[in-house]
Amino acid sequence: MLRTGTIFVFALVAAVAFAQHPPAVVVHRSTLLQLDGAFVESRAAARRRSGEGVSMGFGQTVRWFAVDEARTVGGDPTPSGRDVLNALAPLQPNLLVLGPPALREQLSAVPDGTRVRLEGLVDRGARTCLLREVKVAGDAPAAP
Repeated sequence: MLRTGTIFVFALVAAVAFAQHPPAVVVHRSTLLQLDGAFVESRAAARRRSGEGVSMGFGQTVRWFAVDEARTVGGDPTPSGRDVLNALAPLQPNLLVLGPPALREQLSAVPDGTRVRLEGLVDRGARTCLLREVKVAGDAPAAP
């Protein structure tokens, strides 16, 4: 009987401790991210041009994007554009580009060195960027 009572007390203490300190849950909210910069031939070229490079996966192809400016868009308190890029930095490629085929093709076909502004919904947990807008220097914005 004493053994059963001891087990019950330990179980009760463990349940109370768990209720007071539930396990941490990491929620990866999606963030609307806007990047200005240009594609370049390598990570080293991205660092030379702007100090920060982002690798973008287009299916089997990976391209480097030299980021001149990164910002988040929206009314909710969101991390800064640089914070989003820093969270993705350990992953390769940093972003997997998704979205309407016309936008993906337009972005992947931009020649190295051409200024681009892109905007997309970034899921930091899945490291995806769902394109919403691509504007190449000299072009009108492409609609999805």
